[in-house]
Amino acid sequence: MGHALGTKDEIVFLQEKIARLLDKYQTTLKEIEGRKLGHFKKRPEHGTIYYIDLDAGNDGDTGLDKDHAWLTLAQFTVVLGKNPGDLAKVRANTDEAMGGQLSFDEDGDQDDYIEIRGCSVADDPWGDVSNVKPILTFGDNPVSAVGRDDDFYKLNRLVIKESGSADGNLQLRDARNWYLLDSEFIENSNAAGKGVYLFGAKGIIIEGCTFQDNLGYNIYSIRSNAKIKSSTFNGGGATTDYGIYGDQASFIEAVSCNFG
Repeated sequence: MGHALGTKDEIVFLQEKIARLLDKYQTTLKEIEGRKLGHFKKRPEHGTIYYIDLDAGNDGDTGLDKDHAWLTLAQFTVVLGKNPGDLAKVRANTDEAMGGQLSFDEDGDQDDYIEIRGCSVADDPWGDVSNVKPILTFGDNPVSAVGRDDDFYKLNRLVIKESGSADGNLQLRDARNWYLLDSEFIENSNAAGKGVYLFGAKGIIIEGCTFQDNLGYNIYSIRSNAKIKSSTFNGGGATTDYGIYGDQASFIEAVSCNFG
């Protein structure tokens, strides 16, 4: 997959890629150790289940059960060498304050998406009996969660909030087949900011999601296509300028949505 970058940016990109590969190597060694200890768990004929506790985890651990959970989402999205069907369960009612961009890496496939799932009463490995979605907050800093050239991801029961970036709380750039389910994209504080920014993104499904208090746009689309189902768009106290804004040959279908 290509990257239209200048010479300096290309060098920085490659340096960051090398650093991520080194991190993946170390994580793979830890996973091998976890297999030997019997912590390795698989869903039948699918990928591996990983566990993230944003309050009390440890990125130096294996992530292969709730007692060896990771601390950060990036340990799953960037450091881990993922396979189609891999699933990260994130402990309910926990939160991560991001100091920088959250990136994604690797691809799922049409049969097995890579999924990040916020836990709930119905799916509660920790026994918390909580339906409070885990929160990823950017603290009004000009950074975002960015899926670039990453395909077949599912984000389920997450709150992504308080980006100060015009590129949105979540930016999907040249990404394919993302499924955003029962999640919240709220409180982007940039005057031109977005809850979700789609740029050259295809096959995007947004279902049961909430968009609120994003100053510029709830969803901004350029050369993208998406289907939005049963979602709520409410300007809230911040008064969002646009609910859904499609530009440059975008195709957006909204079904059974609520605009407040």
